[in-house]
Amino acid sequence: LLFSMPGLPGLAAAKLGASSTLISDQTSSVVQILEKNIKRNFVSDANHVAALQYSWNDTLPKQFDLVLGADVVYQQV
Repeated sequence: LLFSMPGLPGLAAAKLGASSTLISDQTSSVVQILEKNIKRNFVSDANHVAALQYSWNDTLPKQFDLVLGADVVYQQV
């Protein structure tokens, strides 16, 4: 069984010093999990990490220097 905590790449980037990190998913239930994971991992310093419900068809809320992708391919069967 291989499992990755939702938001792991973004959380790792934030822990490694990214000045601003936006972690997203297209489903609200996953965004709620992302928000919990942010609170768990950034108890006192969560100002630079945020979760956002986002679909690839939406316009990005701002420009980014780097975009990390994980599980970006989805096919419903």
